[in-house]
Amino acid sequence: MLKSVTLSEDVWSRAKQIKLLGIDADGVLTDGYLYYTENGEFLKAFHTLDGFRIKLLIQAGIEVAILSGRDSPMLRRRLGDLGVKHLYLGLHDKGATWDALQAGLGVTQAESAFIGDDWIDVPALVRSGLAIAVPEAPGRVKSFTHYITQRAGGKGAVAEVAELILEAQEKLEPLWQLAVKGGGVGQ
Repeated sequence: MLKSVTLSEDVWSRAKQIKLLGIDADGVLTDGYLYYTENGEFLKAFHTLDGFRIKLLIQAGIEVAILSGRDSPMLRRRLGDLGVKHLYLGLHDKGATWDALQAGLGVTQAESAFIGDDWIDVPALVRSGLAIAVPEAPGRVKSFTHYITQRAGGKGAVAEVAELILEAQEKLEPLWQLAVKGGGVGQ
């Protein structure tokens, strides 16, 4: 294993077990900014690194879910393009939803990872074997995590976590070899 990022053995051990990755949208999958037009519509930006790595996780057999306090057509469109099947949008209680998803998929808390950035994410973070926050998260949120990404939300944080999980499970190198030979998936 390459261990391209220096992490504690605890984080590597937790990442080896992951079968389900939950991701908050605003502030994790996006930069958290809402860009409003004069017509009242808003825009969101998604990083292609995150999208490609989400597809790699799915290809590697790891379930991916989005749990967001907001719902938007742009988010639904992007997640549809990526093939994410588990969408929970407009949530007020991420903990209960996370519990139900884990039970429905037959995945334990130890086999689950969650990436969040704000208070609403804490109930899912504490129900995860690998709890992750982005650097912009408040200190109180970070205190519930095992790992803080180096990359910012909307700037490759999800890609960083995906690679960590895939590398810990020794699935990254085969996907890398396939990609450099011209196979693999789009962004």
